[in-house]
Parts: sequence; C-alpha cells; structure tokens
Amino acid sequence: RVSGLKQFINDKKLNDCLIQEIGLNDKFSILIEEARKLAFENQPMHIFVPNSRSNEVGAALSGIACQFRIVGFDLVQKNKLALQDGIIDFIIDQSPVLQGTEAIRSFYKLNVSKEEVGDINIPLNIFTSENVME
Repeated sequence: RVSGLKQFINDKKLNDCLIQEIGLNDKFSILIEEARKLAFENQPMHIFVPNSRSNEVGAALSGIACQFRIVGFDLVQKNKLALQDGIIDFIIDQSPVLQGTEAIRSFYKLNVSKEEVGDINIPLNIFTSENVME
C-alpha cells in the first residue's frame, strides 16, 4: 500500500511532496509533533494510514489546529464512525467478503474442477461521509 502510493507520487512527478513514514507506536508522538510544526507554519498535512487504525490517528490529532486530511484503509466499524463524524476524509476498502468468495471459488476450480484460474481483479471501494451506509 505504501509502496503503491510512493510509486504514484513518483510517476506523477510530484517532487514537492514530502513523504515521511511514521510507525504508530509511542502513542503517535512523532505524528503529533509533525502536525504541530505544520500548524505553526500554517501548512496542511495529508495522512495515509495503510491499515485499520486511521480512527486512532484522527483522534490523536483532534486537538491540534492543523489542517489535515486523512485517507484510511479498511471499513471497520471504528473507521466508519470516524468517517461519519468527519475525522477521516476517505476510506479505501478492498471488499474482503468478495476477496474471500473469489478465493474459495478459485480453490474449487483448481482442486475440484481442475480448471485453470486466471487473474482476479477486485475493484477498490472509496467511501466518504456522503456514501457510507450506517
């Protein structure tokens, strides 16, 4: 997920983008410090959280007067609520139920029907507060 974002930025020649990978340990202290610096400089902060913890990132930044946008991953209940509350701006979801269904179907084709299985393309879903269901 992170390497795909880096590749996109490289392909689009967005050289002025600063990418800083931050581990989500230490109670987000590094992230909060960076947000405070950007708030002081009146600069926006764009955050991509490549796992289901985007709601925690949003909560950690909620008291900082920094303009930030959060793109999260995985439509788990806590992220869904944070999206509805405006803490997260977007959630990317990989349709885990469809992935599981296709995995079982492919397993059956390969092992029972002895059929060849090609690539399986499953589109991403992008959720905003306007299109997420309660």
